[in-house]
Parts: sequence; C-alpha cells; structure tokens
Amino acid sequence: MSSHRGPSTDGRRRVRAGRAFALVCVLVGVASACTAGDTSRPAAARPTASTAAPAPTDPSAADVRTRGLAVTANGVSAAAVPDASVTADASADPDGSAHLHLVVRGGGESGAPTSTPASPAASAPPAVPLAWLTGPAGSTAAVLEDGSAVVSASDGSFLLGLSAPTPSARFTVVGTPAAVLRIDRVTGSGLGVTAPDGPVTTWLSGTAVLAASWGEAEGGRSLEITPSEWARSGTLAAQQALWSQLVAQHPDANSPTMHEQLLCHVLGAAGKSTWHIEPWRPQVDALTMLRTRCNPTAADVVTPPAPTAAG
Repeated sequence: MSSHRGPSTDGRRRVRAGRAFALVCVLVGVASACTAGDTSRPAAARPTASTAAPAPTDPSAADVRTRGLAVTANGVSAAAVPDASVTADASADPDGSAHLHLVVRGGGESGAPTSTPASPAASAPPAVPLAWLTGPAGSTAAVLEDGSAVVSASDGSFLLGLSAPTPSARFTVVGTPAAVLRIDRVTGSGLGVTAPDGPVTTWLSGTAVLAASWGEAEGGRSLEITPSEWARSGTLAAQQALWSQLVAQHPDANSPTMHEQLLCHVLGAAGKSTWHIEPWRPQVDALTMLRTRCNPTAADVVTPPAPTAAG
C-alpha cells in the first residue's frame, strides 16, 4: 500500500499566490488591466494639454459685399473684408486696375499669436486668414495653378483677374457657390517666411485687351492687339482674360493658331507695345512657335516623308 504525500510547502504557496492574484483581478477588473499577459485592450488616450484652434468662419459672398471695403477695377466692383487684426486699403492705377493692400496691425500674425514656421516635413504650411474678397452678385471664383485667380460672371465670361497675393500668401476658394476668395498668409514651405507686419498685395484688373483691330501684315490679314499692363504680367489669369476678351470682341479670331500665337506673345513679347497675330499662320509645336518668334510660316511645318512601297 503506497502512501500519498500532499503538496509541498512551496507548492501550496504558489497556489495561494495564484488564487490571490486572480481574486485581485476580478475585483479590480478592466480598470487595473492586471490580467496576466492581456494586451487586447489599448490604454485609454490621455487628453493633451492644448487643443487645436477652431477653423475660421468664412463670411458669405453677400456678407462680404454688404460690409466689405469697395474695390473697383476697370469698372468691375469687388469687395474685401479684412480680418479683425488687419488693415485693408485699395489704390487705383492710371489704367483703371487696382491694388489691394493688407497689413497686420501690431506686428503680429492675424487671428493668432506669432509662431515658429512649420518644418519642411509638414504636409501643409500653416495658413492665417487675412481677408475675404468677392466679385459682383452671381459671380464665381477660381484659383489657377500659378496662384492667380479669376472671377467669372454667371455665364462664365471673364470679369476680374487677380495676381497671386504676395509675399507668402495664397488664395483659397470658399463658400457655396464658390464665390469668395480667402487670402491666407502662409509661413514656411516653398513660399518662404515673411515678416509678420509685411504688407500682402494683390493686383486686380477687369481689362486685359485695351484695343484690338484687324489690318494687313506681311501680305495677310492680321489682328493688332494692345494688352493692358496687368495682362503683360503673364499669369494664367492674364492669359485666360486676354483670350476671353479677344474672342468676345472678335469672334473670327477664335482658332487654335491664333490662340497659340497670342500665348507666345504673352510669354515672349510682353514688352512690345502691340502684338500681331494672323489667322493664316500654321499651327506648329511650341518650340517652333518660340523659335520663329511667334510668326511661323508654311516653311516651318515639318512634313513627314512619304511612305515607301513595300518590297
């Protein structure tokens, strides 16, 4: 007959310790997260010491027109509402265009304390609203790839063109419909860093073509164009305005070769007093257009070789 020996003293201690541990876990529960090896529940996030600033409230186009500073460019009315900490004024140019100037009062950033510029690794540079601008009732706005902007009438026709706000600022379209251009100061990134109290300016114009008339040049029909100073800036807004106003005045100028010649003059002959474009000139590639100084002829058209007969 064999004798049965109970658990050793060490064993009994281990059992009692395990039972005690389990009992504590049951009593404390999830709050103590004491279950051995349990990693299924992530720790609750702790609140941060600071919260993000609320997004700015954008005024409606009607509100901007009601209480904004009047800005008139070549007879086209616009309005601008500056941020509470920004001073705005508009100056008229001799040709009827206008400049809008925005200055932050007190040397600090508008709407927020001055802060360190964002690091290059940031996905988007911080933006601080300076002002909101809109055109006449029923108009819409669009920002183009180079940062310039266009305000269009309800039928899509050109009303106003605006140069990109400088320095270190950008347009953002807000509102429904897209009728308001918000001007944001931007620090860091490719736009560089601007002095907190430096003025931000945009140039507005409602006229790109001062005059355009048909005549004869080099033995063919030719359209002579006198562009405005704003149009000579060469922005995408200026290019769009030039073509829109030109074909509105002279619908028979609406052809691909005339459009290409016009863009060539914008980019390569901005300083000439007048530009001449001809409907009889051929369509060519961009390099040929520039090489011929915007005046290609039939001799500049590359003719592919005639196919040879199969052997």
